Amino acid sequence: METGKAEAGKVLFKALFEKESFSEEETNRRIELARSQDYWRQLNPQLNVCADLTFDDFEKDALTNNEIDDMLGKLGREGYFSTQAPLIRKEITDRMLLGVENLRKAGWHEVWAFVYDEFWQVTRTPSMLRLLSAHLGKGFMAMPHVVVHYVCPEKGSGWSPHVDFYDRHDRFTVWFPLTDATIDNGCMYIIARHRVSDTLLVKWLNMEDLSHREVKNLLQSTRALPVPAGSILSWKGDVIHWGTISSKNVEPRVSLSVVYIKENTPPLPDEVPLLSPVEVPDFSTRLMSVAKAIKYYKIHVLSLNKFSAIAHELLTAYKENRIA
Repeated sequence: METGKAEAGKVLFKALFEKESFSEEETNRRIELARSQDYWRQLNPQLNVCADLTFDDFEKDALTNNEIDDMLGKLGREGYFSTQAPLIRKEITDRMLLGVENLRKAGWHEVWAFVYDEFWQVTRTPSMLRLLSAHLGKGFMAMPHVVVHYVCPEKGSGWSPHVDFYDRHDRFTVWFPLTDATIDNGCMYIIARHRVSDTLLVKWLNMEDLSHREVKNLLQSTRALPVPAGSILSWKGDVIHWGTISSKNVEPRVSLSVVYIKENTPPLPDEVPLLSPVEVPDFSTRLMSVAKAIKYYKIHVLSLNKFSAIAHELLTAYKENRIA
């Protein structure tokens, strides 16, 4: 019976995938569009593509040394931290948000926003570099794992409870909201790491039965983390976190996330090439990062599957040095 259900599920998924997939002609058209910097500039003239912008123009207020010390202290105790006020100026997050909406209207998944300078630069400001260097070492690097999350009202939600890198040490996620993340529109929730024993975490990851006492411990250790647009929320790789289901009659919750790796930490095959945390990548590397994100996250985000053929071509072209 269970085998029959599994096969039926595969058939249904295949039918839905084929229904939502681009035609071969449309796939080829979008591959050509994706390679065109001019196309992306025309689609979002308020954003920049390879414009060599100044990073320190992005910050609203620089983080003080005391603020950075407090954040790193909380990170050490509880496995996460958030800025208490926006780090990035509102006019920039507003332009980025408009960019995401324009991408969706043009039939692109929001992860394609990483063709634009701003989506790389908001996590590479002077304050962020000071903070990340203090935590990960001066030789830390960025991984080509990029995501843009779009949570629609009522039916939308963030990802279900998970950890990012339980079996990979020294990885660190930075999450950046383009809209206010509120209790009602599906803000992030985190279980404070020091409240979860290693034994309990392993049981949870292995989907083993938990006792009533263990469930109560997890629930009472949960932190709701509403944060304003332009702020920073970060957590270690083994912290349980998720986004909730959005309420009705609220604005969509839009955010992006990137991953960094500690200095002198060997990357795994799916984590290369490592990127500079100081400079924004060139255009071909941006397309590669978007393509890798589609390949890496399409299991979790079904709407990415329709871009699989496009991602495959871009990754092949990148390896063969065929992307201008």
